[in-house]
Amino acid sequence: MNNRLVANAIKEMIVPMAIMLTAGTIALCISCYMISQNTAIGDNLEMWIGGCTVIDFFLPLIVSIPFTAFLFMKRKDGFLYYAAVRTSRRAYILAQIGAGVLLAAIMVFLMYFIGLLFSVYLLTPSCPSERSYLSAYLFGRYQAESPVIFGFIWCIWKSIVASLFVAFGYGLSLFMDNIFVIMIAPFIYCMAENLITGTLQIPQYSIMTSYVLNRLTPSAMHIWNYAAGVVIFIVISLLIIGVAKYRTGVTNDGKAV
Repeated sequence: MNNRLVANAIKEMIVPMAIMLTAGTIALCISCYMISQNTAIGDNLEMWIGGCTVIDFFLPLIVSIPFTAFLFMKRKDGFLYYAAVRTSRRAYILAQIGAGVLLAAIMVFLMYFIGLLFSVYLLTPSCPSERSYLSAYLFGRYQAESPVIFGFIWCIWKSIVASLFVAFGYGLSLFMDNIFVIMIAPFIYCMAENLITGTLQIPQYSIMTSYVLNRLTPSAMHIWNYAAGVVIFIVISLLIIGVAKYRTGVTNDGKAV
């Protein structure tokens, strides 16, 4: 991958990334504060887990909106065709996707980790409890005893999952003509999959279960459930992108991708 192309792509996307990071971090900290004021808290990490609920729900939108539109607009404007004069179209597209995926991962990690530090070190629960529910969960011991270290690792995991949402949006942006559908596609997938797995009574295989900490009851979770939703998402998203590519065959500039 051409480092110069990646650097240029990062410069293009850094401003919307910073705006979304700031807005998301503020919203997360406010949510954690509200949890600290109206919920019985046994461990400070519980405020972060509860505060993440709203952000987790909208995460596919949060990471898709700032990045996927760039590649779509360049394809629609025919810029990908003219970019091929100085470099290969494939290299340019990979640089755009690589930069977007990287920035999305960094944005998500910083957003959640800043919220974690805010909850653990700055918030004081209004309703402290001597009883903690964390120990019953998978990885609960580490959550209670080493909240920052565990949270650091979990934020990395969240950023990896979020980068997959962005990659899915980028894949669709190469073959679809509706920017609205492209930006909300990861969110729609999560909502539809969550509904289907819930209806089939297998929510442990949902992508939301993969990145929402302690989402299900302790008895329903096993370590492989965190990976299952991700694997299913990758397979289905690749199939969706494949179908979109098959239906179009070429990009709007008249050239095969």
